[in-house]
Amino acid sequence: MARGPLVSTSTEGLRPLGTAAQRSFELVTGTVAATLGPEHATLFAEPVATDHGDRIDWYAALPGEPVALPDLPEDEQAVLRDRLGRLVADIRAEADTLAASDDAQDQRLSEALRNAIEVPDETMVFALRDEAGALQPVLAHWAWLRDAQQSVRGVLTAMVPRPVAPTAQGASTGQATDGGSDESRGGSAAWWWLILLGWLLLAALLAFILYLVIAPCGLNGGRLIFCPAPEEAVSAIPGERAVIEDEIARLRRELTLLDRSCQPTIPILPATPGETAPEAPAQPNLPAFPAPGAAPAPAPQDDTSLTPEAVGRQLVERGARRGELNFALSWSTTDDIDLTVACPTGQVLSHSNRSDCNGIYDLDANVRRAEAVTDPVENVVFDEVIEGVYQVRALLKGNRTVGDKTVTLHVLRQDGRSQTYSGKVGDNAPEWAVNISISR
Repeated sequence: MARGPLVSTSTEGLRPLGTAAQRSFELVTGTVAATLGPEHATLFAEPVATDHGDRIDWYAALPGEPVALPDLPEDEQAVLRDRLGRLVADIRAEADTLAASDDAQDQRLSEALRNAIEVPDETMVFALRDEAGALQPVLAHWAWLRDAQQSVRGVLTAMVPRPVAPTAQGASTGQATDGGSDESRGGSAAWWWLILLGWLLLAALLAFILYLVIAPCGLNGGRLIFCPAPEEAVSAIPGERAVIEDEIARLRRELTLLDRSCQPTIPILPATPGETAPEAPAQPNLPAFPAPGAAPAPAPQDDTSLTPEAVGRQLVERGARRGELNFALSWSTTDDIDLTVACPTGQVLSHSNRSDCNGIYDLDANVRRAEAVTDPVENVVFDEVIEGVYQVRALLKGNRTVGDKTVTLHVLRQDGRSQTYSGKVGDNAPEWAVNISISR
């Protein structure tokens, strides 16, 4: 945990860049510290969501009294901008290196670093003095921008010094030469051509702007049809849209399976006297639909998947704990697949961070090839539920079998409100993620 509070901010009027996993404090600072050093890593303040989730407290890793960049004297502002520009240039160069890699993971990490050096404005840049009196820049609300149609990017990259082009010697000495009057006349003609070219460019620019205004809306009877007002956002809660989209996709898969299983019923005609009635053809096992007003039946389980009750028993048999909320990941191969759970408060539980945000990562499977089993399960348990959106990821860490691997995520609750999600990981897509909204 960082040493002291830097500032408390609201997300109102702001929009995040990238996914929640890419904005992970551990991911960004860990990558920067490993490649560039601790000086670059301490540039980012740590975000901690408040209890109600409407504000974010930002903590600096350095001691001292924070001062916003606009509140510094002009000479100290210049010093802080120079140092911040150097650090941002190094991080951007590392992002360019990762982007050139053929590895999809490196490319996503490059996008995370590019987003991390974006802030809404200069009020989110703070200065802290170290023991030697030097100014240390610290960023709050990084990887966020103003929620506007023309949001400004590059507040920090504008501080990166640009290379100065060399000036030609003697370009402004003004030596007089023979035929000076001819050169003056030629220069005057060229000047008029430049003026004419400027007017033409201005006319072309105005025509292009007029096209941008009219083209999306069109003309009707000589009248300009104004564009309709944009639709309101589906949800103002960060991450809620992704949860809804995941739930829609799951319901569509279930409807597809139900549609495939439905078969027409062949009527059986009564037998005429002296004939034997034909046997009715065997009917497939059709899904049973609840009567009006009855509680909906649970979604059909795949033959090879475990039920929530069976997963619960399997966890207990393998020494895992049951709590108020369990995230259990199961699969049916000897591959090593890692489970990570990002809490609504921003902390990430994984095999490298086994205790955080009231949760424990207490069961890791198939780590060693010699001890791998064909029915592995990993478990993250919470004794106390924090309301909000949890992002759960399955990452193929050790690929030991051929083809894609089906993974099943079981969300187990003590009150029986269990859910099951399914996905695949493989060579082409080594990571599968799902957003889950949890309430008390």
